[in-house]
Amino acid sequence: MEIPKLFPSTPASTDPVDISIIIAHRGPEMGLWMTIESCMMDLENSGLSYEFRICSNGEDKLSEDMKRIKHFVEKTGHMGEFLHVVQPTSPPSARQMVTENANGKFLFFFDNHCLPYPGYFKRGYDVMEAYHIDFLHSTTRFFAGEGTNYEYKLSLKRDFWTLEPYREPLTEQPYRIAVAGHGGFAVRNSAWKECRGYWEGFEGYGGEETYTDLKFWLFGKEVWIDPKMIHLHWAGQRTYKRHFTDDYFKNMYMGANCIGGDEWLARVFSSTMRCSRFVPNGTKPTPIYDLMVAAQKKSKEHAAWIAKRRKMTLDELLVWFDSNGIRH
Repeated sequence: MEIPKLFPSTPASTDPVDISIIIAHRGPEMGLWMTIESCMMDLENSGLSYEFRICSNGEDKLSEDMKRIKHFVEKTGHMGEFLHVVQPTSPPSARQMVTENANGKFLFFFDNHCLPYPGYFKRGYDVMEAYHIDFLHSTTRFFAGEGTNYEYKLSLKRDFWTLEPYREPLTEQPYRIAVAGHGGFAVRNSAWKECRGYWEGFEGYGGEETYTDLKFWLFGKEVWIDPKMIHLHWAGQRTYKRHFTDDYFKNMYMGANCIGGDEWLARVFSSTMRCSRFVPNGTKPTPIYDLMVAAQKKSKEHAAWIAKRRKMTLDELLVWFDSNGIRH
Protein backbone atom coordinates (compact mmCIF):
# COMPACT_ATOMS: atom_id res chain seq x y z
CA MET A 1 0.00 0.00 0.00
CA GLU A 2 1.17 3.50 -0.77
CA ILE A 3 2.76 5.32 2.18
CA PRO A 4 2.04 9.01 1.63
CA LYS A 5 4.22 12.04 2.21
CA LEU A 6 1.91 14.46 3.95
CA PHE A 7 1.37 18.02 5.02
CA PRO A 8 -0.48 19.14 8.17
CA SER A 9 -3.48 20.77 6.50
CA THR A 10 -5.33 21.07 3.23
CA PRO A 11 -5.97 24.61 1.91
CA ALA A 12 -9.69 25.33 1.59
CA SER A 13 -11.14 24.75 -1.86
CA THR A 14 -13.25 27.43 -3.53
CA ASP A 15 -15.00 25.24 -6.12
CA PRO A 16 -18.83 25.26 -5.77
CA VAL A 17 -20.42 21.87 -5.05
CA ASP A 18 -23.87 20.51 -4.27
CA ILE A 19 -22.92 19.15 -0.84
CA SER A 20 -20.31 19.93 1.82
CA ILE A 21 -19.92 17.09 4.33
CA ILE A 22 -18.93 18.52 7.72
CA ILE A 23 -17.16 16.25 10.21
CA ALA A 24 -15.50 17.10 13.54
CA HIS A 25 -13.03 14.41 14.58
CA ARG A 26 -11.37 13.38 17.81
CA GLY A 27 -10.68 9.82 18.88
CA PRO A 28 -10.23 6.50 17.04
CA GLU A 29 -9.50 6.95 13.35
CA MET A 30 -11.47 3.88 12.26
CA GLY A 31 -14.78 5.64 12.89
CA LEU A 32 -13.79 8.58 10.70
CA TRP A 33 -12.55 6.26 7.95
CA MET A 34 -15.85 4.34 7.92
CA THR A 35 -17.89 7.54 7.90
CA ILE A 36 -15.94 8.99 4.96
CA GLU A 37 -15.87 5.80 2.89
CA SER A 38 -19.58 5.10 3.44
CA CYS A 39 -20.41 8.65 2.33
CA MET A 40 -18.36 8.18 -0.81
CA MET A 41 -20.07 4.90 -1.63
CA ASP A 42 -23.49 6.47 -1.29
CA LEU A 43 -22.54 9.49 -3.39
CA GLU A 44 -20.75 7.53 -6.12
CA ASN A 45 -23.71 7.29 -8.53
CA SER A 46 -25.86 10.06 -7.06
CA GLY A 47 -25.02 12.72 -9.63
CA LEU A 48 -24.19 15.12 -6.80
CA SER A 49 -20.90 16.97 -6.49
CA TYR A 50 -19.43 17.04 -3.00
CA GLU A 51 -16.54 17.88 -0.72
CA PHE A 52 -15.42 16.91 2.79
CA ARG A 53 -14.66 19.56 5.41
CA ILE A 54 -12.94 17.91 8.36
CA CYS A 55 -11.67 19.40 11.62
CA SER A 56 -9.38 17.04 13.52
CA ASN A 57 -8.70 18.32 17.04
CA GLY A 58 -7.28 17.40 20.42
CA GLU A 59 -3.90 15.97 19.36
CA ASP A 60 -0.50 17.63 19.03
CA LYS A 61 0.37 15.63 15.93
CA LEU A 62 -1.67 13.72 13.40
CA SER A 63 -1.36 9.97 13.80
CA GLU A 64 -0.05 7.88 10.92
CA ASP A 65 -3.55 6.48 10.37
CA MET A 66 -4.99 9.99 10.22
CA LYS A 67 -2.33 11.02 7.73
CA ARG A 68 -3.31 8.09 5.51
CA ILE A 69 -7.01 8.97 5.68
CA LYS A 70 -6.25 12.57 4.82
CA HIS A 71 -3.97 11.61 1.94
CA PHE A 72 -6.35 9.20 0.26
CA VAL A 73 -9.32 11.57 0.52
CA GLU A 74 -7.16 14.23 -1.09
CA LYS A 75 -6.35 11.81 -3.91
CA THR A 76 -10.05 11.51 -4.74
CA GLY A 77 -10.28 15.28 -5.23
CA HIS A 78 -13.06 15.56 -2.63
CA MET A 79 -11.15 17.14 0.26
CA GLY A 80 -12.56 20.64 0.47
CA GLU A 81 -10.66 21.42 3.67
CA PHE A 82 -8.74 19.59 6.37
CA LEU A 83 -8.11 21.57 9.53
CA HIS A 84 -5.86 20.34 12.35
CA VAL A 85 -6.49 22.04 15.70
CA VAL A 86 -4.16 21.01 18.52
CA GLN A 87 -6.47 22.09 21.34
CA PRO A 88 -9.41 19.85 22.30
CA THR A 89 -12.43 21.57 20.80
CA SER A 90 -16.13 21.04 21.46
CA PRO A 91 -17.95 19.33 18.57
CA PRO A 92 -20.07 22.37 17.63
CA SER A 93 -17.04 24.69 17.61
CA ALA A 94 -14.98 22.25 15.53
CA ARG A 95 -17.84 21.88 13.06
CA GLN A 96 -18.37 25.62 12.84
CA MET A 97 -14.73 26.21 11.93
CA VAL A 98 -15.02 24.19 8.73
CA THR A 99 -18.41 25.58 7.72
CA GLU A 100 -17.03 29.10 7.36
CA ASN A 101 -15.70 28.58 3.82
CA ALA A 102 -17.81 25.57 2.80
CA ASN A 103 -18.79 25.63 -0.87
CA GLY A 104 -21.83 23.37 -0.81
CA LYS A 105 -25.37 24.52 -1.46
CA PHE A 106 -26.24 22.24 1.46
CA LEU A 107 -24.15 21.33 4.50
CA PHE A 108 -24.48 17.70 5.59
CA PHE A 109 -23.23 17.19 9.15
CA PHE A 110 -22.04 13.86 10.54
CA ASP A 111 -20.44 12.66 13.74
CA ASN A 112 -17.23 10.75 13.04
CA HIS A 113 -18.89 7.38 13.71
CA CYS A 114 -21.96 7.39 11.45
CA LEU A 115 -22.96 5.48 8.31
CA PRO A 116 -25.62 6.71 5.86
CA TYR A 117 -28.22 4.27 4.60
CA PRO A 118 -28.24 3.84 0.78
CA GLY A 119 -29.66 6.88 -0.99
CA TYR A 120 -29.15 9.15 2.04
CA PHE A 121 -27.61 12.12 0.25
CA LYS A 122 -29.81 12.07 -2.84
CA ARG A 123 -32.89 11.74 -0.66
CA GLY A 124 -31.82 14.63 1.57
CA TYR A 125 -30.90 16.88 -1.34
CA ASP A 126 -34.14 16.20 -3.23
CA VAL A 127 -36.38 16.61 -0.17
CA MET A 128 -34.80 19.93 0.78
CA GLU A 129 -35.27 21.21 -2.75
CA ALA A 130 -38.83 19.93 -3.12
CA TYR A 131 -40.07 21.22 0.26
CA HIS A 132 -37.86 24.35 0.30
CA ILE A 133 -36.42 23.24 3.64
CA ASP A 134 -33.63 25.09 5.42
CA PHE A 135 -32.90 22.53 8.18
CA LEU A 136 -33.50 18.77 7.76
CA HIS A 137 -32.75 16.07 10.32
CA SER A 138 -32.24 12.46 9.39
CA THR A 139 -33.52 9.66 11.60
CA THR A 140 -31.20 7.51 13.70
CA ARG A 141 -30.63 3.81 14.16
CA PHE A 142 -27.98 2.52 16.52
CA PHE A 143 -28.17 -1.07 15.27
CA ALA A 144 -29.81 -2.52 12.17
CA GLY A 145 -32.03 -4.75 14.28
CA GLU A 146 -33.20 -1.91 16.49
CA GLY A 147 -36.03 0.57 15.99
CA THR A 148 -35.62 4.05 14.57
CA ASN A 149 -35.29 7.21 16.65
CA TYR A 150 -37.01 10.41 15.57
CA GLU A 151 -37.25 13.90 17.07
CA TYR A 152 -36.62 14.61 20.75
CA LYS A 153 -39.04 14.90 23.61
CA LEU A 154 -37.85 18.08 25.31
CA SER A 155 -37.28 18.85 28.99
CA LEU A 156 -36.71 22.59 28.68
CA LYS A 157 -38.09 23.64 32.07
CA ARG A 158 -36.10 20.93 33.84
CA ASP A 159 -32.66 21.33 32.27
CA PHE A 160 -33.12 22.85 28.78
CA TRP A 161 -32.26 19.50 27.27
CA THR A 162 -34.08 16.36 26.19
CA LEU A 163 -35.68 13.25 27.65
CA GLU A 164 -35.54 10.71 24.83
CA PRO A 165 -36.49 10.52 21.15
CA TYR A 166 -39.91 9.58 19.84
CA ARG A 167 -39.92 5.97 18.65
CA GLU A 168 -42.64 6.36 16.03
CA PRO A 169 -42.83 8.98 13.27
CA LEU A 170 -45.68 11.45 13.13
CA THR A 171 -46.05 10.52 9.43
CA GLU A 172 -44.00 8.59 6.88
CA GLN A 173 -43.36 11.79 4.91
CA PRO A 174 -41.05 14.66 5.97
CA TYR A 175 -42.61 16.75 8.74
CA ARG A 176 -41.79 19.71 10.97
CA ILE A 177 -40.24 19.15 14.39
CA ALA A 178 -38.91 21.17 17.32
CA VAL A 179 -35.50 19.59 17.99
CA ALA A 180 -33.62 16.40 17.05
CA GLY A 181 -30.13 14.96 17.43
CA HIS A 182 -27.13 16.32 15.56
CA GLY A 183 -25.45 13.04 14.63
CA GLY A 184 -26.66 13.44 11.04
CA PHE A 185 -28.53 16.43 9.59
CA ALA A 186 -28.43 18.87 6.68
CA VAL A 187 -28.81 22.64 6.41
CA ARG A 188 -29.05 25.06 3.53
CA ASN A 189 -25.71 26.88 3.56
CA SER A 190 -27.26 30.32 3.08
CA ALA A 191 -29.58 29.78 6.07
CA TRP A 192 -26.69 28.49 8.20
CA LYS A 193 -24.73 31.67 7.55
CA GLU A 194 -27.78 33.87 8.08
CA CYS A 195 -28.38 32.31 11.50
CA ARG A 196 -24.62 32.14 12.25
CA GLY A 197 -24.69 28.39 12.77
CA TYR A 198 -23.28 27.07 16.03
CA TRP A 199 -22.28 29.42 18.83
CA GLU A 200 -18.67 29.01 19.90
CA GLY A 201 -19.46 29.47 23.59
CA PHE A 202 -20.33 25.87 24.45
CA GLU A 203 -17.64 23.83 26.17
CA GLY A 204 -17.50 20.05 26.26
CA TYR A 205 -20.71 18.01 26.00
CA GLY A 206 -24.23 19.27 25.45
CA GLY A 207 -26.29 22.35 24.71
CA GLU A 208 -25.83 22.80 20.96
CA GLU A 209 -28.78 20.72 19.77
CA THR A 210 -31.60 22.54 21.57
CA TYR A 211 -29.85 25.89 21.08
CA THR A 212 -29.35 25.54 17.32
CA ASP A 213 -32.70 24.06 16.35
CA LEU A 214 -34.70 26.49 18.49
CA LYS A 215 -32.63 29.44 17.25
CA PHE A 216 -33.55 28.57 13.67
CA TRP A 217 -37.21 28.55 14.65
CA LEU A 218 -36.90 31.90 16.48
CA PHE A 219 -35.31 33.39 13.36
CA GLY A 220 -38.21 32.32 11.18
CA LYS A 221 -36.71 29.12 9.72
CA GLU A 222 -38.38 25.71 9.86
CA VAL A 223 -36.79 22.52 11.19
CA TRP A 224 -37.86 19.20 9.62
CA ILE A 225 -37.16 15.49 9.85
CA ASP A 226 -37.40 12.86 7.12
CA PRO A 227 -38.31 9.36 8.35
CA LYS A 228 -36.89 7.85 5.14
CA MET A 229 -33.49 9.55 5.45
CA ILE A 230 -31.68 7.24 7.87
CA HIS A 231 -28.19 7.00 9.30
CA LEU A 232 -26.57 4.43 11.58
CA HIS A 233 -24.95 5.98 14.63
CA TRP A 234 -22.40 4.18 16.79
CA ALA A 235 -23.22 4.72 20.47
CA GLY A 236 -20.72 2.69 22.43
CA GLN A 237 -20.11 2.85 26.13
CA ARG A 238 -19.69 6.45 27.23
CA THR A 239 -16.60 6.59 29.39
CA TYR A 240 -16.97 10.28 30.24
CA LYS A 241 -19.46 11.51 32.86
CA ARG A 242 -21.30 13.69 30.38
CA HIS A 243 -24.43 14.46 32.43
CA PHE A 244 -22.54 15.21 35.64
CA THR A 245 -19.85 17.61 34.51
CA ASP A 246 -19.55 21.33 35.14
CA ASP A 247 -19.53 21.86 31.38
CA TYR A 248 -22.88 20.11 30.99
CA PHE A 249 -24.65 22.28 33.56
CA LYS A 250 -23.01 25.45 32.30
CA ASN A 251 -24.00 24.63 28.72
CA MET A 252 -27.62 24.07 29.72
CA TYR A 253 -27.69 27.41 31.50
CA MET A 254 -26.13 29.19 28.52
CA GLY A 255 -28.59 27.57 26.12
CA ALA A 256 -31.52 28.66 28.29
CA ASN A 257 -30.21 32.21 28.49
CA CYS A 258 -29.45 32.53 24.77
CA ILE A 259 -32.77 31.14 23.57
CA GLY A 260 -35.15 32.08 26.38
CA GLY A 261 -33.47 34.98 28.17
CA ASP A 262 -33.21 35.68 31.89
CA GLU A 263 -36.65 34.23 32.65
CA TRP A 264 -35.77 30.83 31.21
CA LEU A 265 -32.34 30.84 32.82
CA ALA A 266 -34.07 31.42 36.16
CA ARG A 267 -36.50 28.53 35.51
CA VAL A 268 -33.75 26.08 34.67
CA PHE A 269 -31.58 27.21 37.57
CA SER A 270 -34.51 26.84 39.96
CA SER A 271 -35.16 23.33 38.66
CA THR A 272 -31.55 22.24 39.13
CA MET A 273 -31.54 23.71 42.63
CA ARG A 274 -34.60 21.66 43.63
CA CYS A 275 -33.24 18.42 42.22
CA SER A 276 -30.40 16.63 43.93
CA ARG A 277 -27.31 16.37 41.75
CA PHE A 278 -25.79 12.91 41.65
CA VAL A 279 -22.01 13.17 41.67
CA PRO A 280 -19.90 10.08 40.87
CA ASN A 281 -17.02 9.24 43.16
CA GLY A 282 -13.93 11.29 42.46
CA THR A 283 -15.82 14.23 40.94
CA LYS A 284 -15.65 17.59 42.69
CA PRO A 285 -18.22 19.80 41.00
CA THR A 286 -18.33 23.57 41.03
CA PRO A 287 -21.33 24.87 43.02
CA ILE A 288 -24.42 25.20 40.83
CA TYR A 289 -24.84 28.90 41.60
CA ASP A 290 -21.30 29.66 40.45
CA LEU A 291 -21.91 27.78 37.20
CA MET A 292 -25.11 29.71 36.58
CA VAL A 293 -23.43 33.08 37.17
CA ALA A 294 -20.53 32.15 34.87
CA ALA A 295 -22.97 30.95 32.19
CA GLN A 296 -25.03 34.11 32.41
CA LYS A 297 -21.95 36.29 32.08
CA LYS A 298 -20.49 34.35 29.16
CA SER A 299 -23.74 34.21 27.17
CA LYS A 300 -25.06 37.71 27.95
CA GLU A 301 -23.89 39.37 24.74
CA HIS A 302 -24.99 36.51 22.50
CA ALA A 303 -28.38 36.31 24.22
CA ALA A 304 -28.89 40.02 23.52
CA TRP A 305 -27.96 39.49 19.86
CA ILE A 306 -30.59 36.75 19.50
CA ALA A 307 -33.24 38.79 21.36
CA LYS A 308 -32.84 41.63 18.86
CA ARG A 309 -33.24 39.35 15.82
CA ARG A 310 -35.81 36.78 16.86
CA LYS A 311 -39.32 36.93 15.43
CA MET A 312 -40.96 35.62 18.61
CA THR A 313 -40.07 34.66 22.17
CA LEU A 314 -39.47 31.07 23.23
CA ASP A 315 -42.78 30.99 25.14
CA GLU A 316 -44.61 32.18 22.03
CA LEU A 317 -42.81 29.57 19.94
CA LEU A 318 -43.86 26.74 22.27
CA VAL A 319 -47.50 27.88 22.04
CA TRP A 320 -47.13 27.99 18.25
CA PHE A 321 -45.74 24.43 18.28
CA ASP A 322 -48.83 23.25 20.15
CA SER A 323 -51.17 25.08 17.80
CA ASN A 324 -49.50 23.56 14.73
CA GLY A 325 -49.15 19.97 15.89
CA ILE A 326 -45.37 20.02 16.36
CA ARG A 327 -44.30 17.52 19.00
CA HIS A 328 -41.99 18.67 21.78
